[in-house]
Amino acid sequence: MTERTHTLCGFHAVETGLRSDPVQIAEIIHDTARTDQRISRLLALAKSRGVRVVRGHAAMLDSLAGEVRHQGIVGLLPRTPALGQSELKEWLAGITGQTLILILDGLEDPRNVGA
Repeated sequence: MTERTHTLCGFHAVETGLRSDPVQIAEIIHDTARTDQRISRLLALAKSRGVRVVRGHAAMLDSLAGEVRHQGIVGLLPRTPALGQSELKEWLAGITGQTLILILDGLEDPRNVGA
């Protein structure tokens, strides 16, 4: 299993990740007990985007998702290194056009950001 810092839990989150930026998803783990068309379509989409698909079970997904409802599918995003000051300055210098940069510190419940 891929070392990760973030998970995408549930159909909508995983599908959005696959459609918008599949390169960011290291692998998808699905509950083999689910065999319906909805999960079959999502797994086919993952495979067509080159994302590794791993068979799992409900207890594994429960552990990965924590308190978030996973609906039988979880996407794992790889660990990304934090930028140092010089890398951040270089990245900022390369930005063109209008850009919004949002810096959040001490955020306790990230699910409330867009609420």
